Amino acid sequence: MVEQDQLWTQAYLKLKGQWKLEPNWKLIEYLHLIPQGPVLDLGAGNGRNALFFAKLGHDVDYVDVSKTYSRRMKDRAKDEKLELTAHNTDIREFDIPEKHYVLIIASKILQLFPKADIEDITRKMNAGLARKGLIYVYTFSVENFKHSKRLHELELVEENTYYHKKHRQHFHYFKSDELLSFFPKLRMIFYNEDKVHNLKKRDSRYLFVLEYLGQRVH
Repeated sequence: MVEQDQLWTQAYLKLKGQWKLEPNWKLIEYLHLIPQGPVLDLGAGNGRNALFFAKLGHDVDYVDVSKTYSRRMKDRAKDEKLELTAHNTDIREFDIPEKHYVLIIASKILQLFPKADIEDITRKMNAGLARKGLIYVYTFSVENFKHSKRLHELELVEENTYYHKKHRQHFHYFKSDELLSFFPKLRMIFYNEDKVHNLKKRDSRYLFVLEYLGQRVH
């Protein structure tokens, strides 16, 4: 256990020091539950979670629609000799192999789709989990919408789903316990609804978030 703790500590410190990136803390807290094996990071953005698990020795599939981020991930993986494969595609178009991944991460991404797409994405996430594998989701609740500064810019298209014409982007805000309904067969490890402070200087406010971790038992 000491050697394992040292491994993640070194990976965390290097990630934070080298690229000023930090993984979601709940993934570190429950690291002991994650088997060794392939990891999938959907909508991975700057790669803070993908890079962390690659540094721990996992084969990581990084998926993001941004060409800039995907190119950056390829370069970092090559420089660090990490087992990380960057896929520059919409996560709706990414084929998730069945029963393959020990961890599937969807951090700050599911809220960017209408509900039909969320249902399809989470169905593929569930099918893609290996035995004892885990799904981690970090997203936003309906309370976040109520406190948004851009309500006038959003058009309601279905219950709790809005469309931003300028950015051509959907936003779905999850009701209490709604997130759990997408993972009915998983054993819930952690679930929380919280209010956190957004520290960005240009948009300093509270965010209302949902965080979930579930495990496939069989």
